[in-house]
Amino acid sequence: MRFKDGIALNGSEGAIWSRVSNLEAISAYWPAIISVQLQGSDAGRSRALVRFSFGGESTALITVDQADRTLLIYYTEGALTGTHRVTVGHERVDVEVDVEFHGRPHLLSHFREERFVSDTKQGLLRLISPMRV
Repeated sequence: MRFKDGIALNGSEGAIWSRVSNLEAISAYWPAIISVQLQGSDAGRSRALVRFSFGGESTALITVDQADRTLLIYYTEGALTGTHRVTVGHERVDVEVDVEFHGRPHLLSHFREERFVSDTKQGLLRLISPMRV
């Protein structure tokens, strides 16, 4: 499944990037992700176990590129493999997803993909929403 989406910023680009690049808060913004358990880092990449709302988990390599303001989650194995890239810049937040679902076959896989796209749109809205106090 491949798709791209984006949304105009309604706040500080720096503040939005701070949200995107905070690995411990990923699940607060992306509804498809229940949790990210960091397992270590080397060479600018963090290793993590990612659990999903649709069931299952994947191991991932996560790179935060401060210069390009890009977060790249590379799911290496598990329920999901592929990439999830989020870029903040030019008064926008853009997301590119290129993933494949694995595991138990589901008769309703089309609906699962639609939900993943919907969750991504919801994540973009959460990222640009004013912070709650």
